Amino acid sequence: MLVLSGTLVGSLKAFELRRDRDLMKSLVRLTELTAIYLSSDGLSARELFSRLAAHRELGELNFLKAFDCGGAATGICEALRTDTAYLDDDVKDKLITYFGEFGSTDLEGQLAKNRLLKAELSQALERSAERYDKYSRLYKILGFSCGVMLAVMLI
Repeated sequence: MLVLSGTLVGSLKAFELRRDRDLMKSLVRLTELTAIYLSSDGLSARELFSRLAAHRELGELNFLKAFDCGGAATGICEALRTDTAYLDDDVKDKLITYFGEFGSTDLEGQLAKNRLLKAELSQALERSAERYDKYSRLYKILGFSCGVMLAVMLI
């Protein structure tokens, strides 16, 4: 039972790393889709966020559904502040700034901001993927080993 508990704790920690990596992948995909929709379809902010919220690949980004119908991104910013506690504060701040200023420039300015955000999120994705590759097996093995060690100590 102790071995199983240790293994479970290690697996949960590895799952957190995978979730973080997958979230960063979704955020990078968000910037890609935003650039496509802005440049090719010429959507308004409301139409853009409605389309993004309905996109299957972005299903885990629940904060997109908080876009308020008035056209301002205050709903998304508020949802980012409250609902995504598992995001790094640095990434969260960048997203809040991006959505808070969304639509305040012309199309070229918005696309430039989008490219900058994509570059920053891509770097965060690389760091997250490195952490996952480096530590996921370690956490699983460490959890199992601690469980075995506790079981042996109690015998």
